[in-house]
Amino acid sequence: MVAGQLGPGPPWQLGRGHLIAGLVVMWAGLAVRIWAILVLGRAFRTTVEVDPGQAVVDCGPYRWVRHPSYAGTLVISAGVGLTLGNWLSLAIMLLLPLAAMLRRISVEETALTEVLGQPYQALPGAGQTPRARTLVTIQARITPATTAMAPRSS
Repeated sequence: MVAGQLGPGPPWQLGRGHLIAGLVVMWAGLAVRIWAILVLGRAFRTTVEVDPGQAVVDCGPYRWVRHPSYAGTLVISAGVGLTLGNWLSLAIMLLLPLAAMLRRISVEETALTEVLGQPYQALPGAGQTPRARTLVTIQARITPATTAMAPRSS
């Protein structure tokens, strides 16, 4: 089985090193996701909930990406696709989770905008569609925020 993975194969197969590359990508995605969760602290939830007065977080990975936890999950999925060793698996492992995440992000963006208002809308990417600003809102220059940078304390 391993010998079959090392030699040349059909064009839909990824070739050598896909297993190691996939594992490295998965670990990188996991690191980003854990970092995002740690930065949010008690404000992190698995459901879409926003508390009135909750602080807008724009430090850590949130300085560069609007939803780094979702981005990390997508990177993990890409790693799984790579480990499977063919382009079709990689495409499926990227596109299916992305479709689900875009729907959830849309719901979350609406909730965050309704509850937090201007402080959330002032983040980079404001005025763009949720899809455009979500996974690719990378700031060209990091500027300090005027809002609180840590989650609320209870």
